[in-house]
Amino acid sequence: MMAIQISPQIDRRVADNAMPFNALTAPRRVADPLNAGREIVVTASVRDDELGRLSARNHISPHHFAVGRHVQRLFEENGAGGVKAMDTTKEPVDGRGQFIDPISDRQIKNGRKLVDAKALLGARNFNVVRAVLSDGISIEQLGDNTKVGAAYFLKRFRESLDKLSEMFGYSGRGR
Repeated sequence: MMAIQISPQIDRRVADNAMPFNALTAPRRVADPLNAGREIVVTASVRDDELGRLSARNHISPHHFAVGRHVQRLFEENGAGGVKAMDTTKEPVDGRGQFIDPISDRQIKNGRKLVDAKALLGARNFNVVRAVLSDGISIEQLGDNTKVGAAYFLKRFRESLDKLSEMFGYSGRGR
């Protein structure tokens, strides 16, 4: 496998003096859109991304970040993204046409994976993972904005990601 190289001539990071004073950002490596197989370093906002914020502060390891993104995708794909509102401006039509199942096979598969994850972690730890990855609640908010509470929930979150990394095959990626 070929090692991915950073393109040194392309720097997409925002200068510190160009950002708002209250910006929450972190450098992130992303695929270079101009050169396939290379990466560039960009400035990413982590204000609404608790997993990215934990990673930027080195509270979680890269394999925790990878499995966290995987579980986040499961939550997002299993959501009600396919629900559409009724358009009242259109004329009602007799006959219903073809029935379309509102729940896809992929959502069913992802739901089963989440049920297995809940069985593995237990309800309490699964609720911590769901709160952070799906609901966007920060570790500090879970711990009632106390250092002791935040440390407790961060430890629970890391332990849960360790178990999930074994379940989803991310455990061989190192710490």
